[in-house]
Amino acid sequence: MDYEIEYLSLEDLTGQLQTALELAVAEAKVVLPEMIFAHGAVVFKGNRVLGVGHNEERPLADLSRKTIRYRSLTEFSAHAELMALKDARWFSKGSSLLTARWTRENCLGKGKPCTMCMPKLLTHPCLSRIYFSVDTEKLGMIRIRR
Repeated sequence: MDYEIEYLSLEDLTGQLQTALELAVAEAKVVLPEMIFAHGAVVFKGNRVLGVGHNEERPLADLSRKTIRYRSLTEFSAHAELMALKDARWFSKGSSLLTARWTRENCLGKGKPCTMCMPKLLTHPCLSRIYFSVDTEKLGMIRIRR
């Protein structure tokens, strides 16, 4: 998989990207009081939002039976990116995903997908771009070349 990373100034965002960032931040704020790392994500194509999600805590063990059950990777790892992909009803080639971290200081933080999520995003057949918050001034953009 070949890809390149670029950085975009938040001051230059317009239209669909600005809207996606606002939705991702709103999703992250939902979990801010409970979670140390509040992340939100949006899957979109053009002006259409396909799915949204935020990170969630999921029970990993059934303590009454003293067993651990993993139904699926998305059930085990409820990261914002995977929850947004799960929420999306349909995809088409050229879709994008934006993920953002909202900090307790009420500003954007480093929201780059983790090492577990990144391979899933890079190999998703319909995603062509992955955006992520870097800091209070810029977004990172990964352009996937297939």
